[in-house]
Amino acid sequence: MGVRDEELKRLVRYAQGLNAVVRIRQDYPGNEAAGTCTTDGSEIEIFRSDDMSKISLILTLIHELAHLQYNIHNFSRQPDERLEEALESIEDKKKHRKIVYDYEKGSSLWWDVIYKETNMSFPFCWLERYREFDVWQYEVWYDTGKWPTTKEKVNKRKALRRKYAS
Repeated sequence: MGVRDEELKRLVRYAQGLNAVVRIRQDYPGNEAAGTCTTDGSEIEIFRSDDMSKISLILTLIHELAHLQYNIHNFSRQPDERLEEALESIEDKKKHRKIVYDYEKGSSLWWDVIYKETNMSFPFCWLERYREFDVWQYEVWYDTGKWPTTKEKVNKRKALRRKYAS
């Protein structure tokens, strides 16, 4: 078993230690999420595509675990009603986008804690680059109501690779 497989197992055990169920399943057509975490933190689901690298899978799981930690420390495992309302709303209001953006940004502060507590061995700059890209996407969506275009994503990834050259 490789290093990344061991890291993935540690992350799953970490989630189990927080009383969360982790499911890693095959992605499906039309799905736009890499993973989800219930707002009460009881379940994490990761959607694995055929071309997804192990490091991408690990970073996605860290992202979802950060939501779990954010929920535990801010809402005592109770669903965040404002977030649920914002996620379920069919209206694209800026106030709903702000709630989701704040949740994503607040959750991202847990990434380095999880990285350290689970003894990850990949370069920390990879985590920082992935986190900054992730928060940037939500910031663009919050500001404009639209997700970044493919061209914008490519340019942002290039800039972040230069910034976090390992």
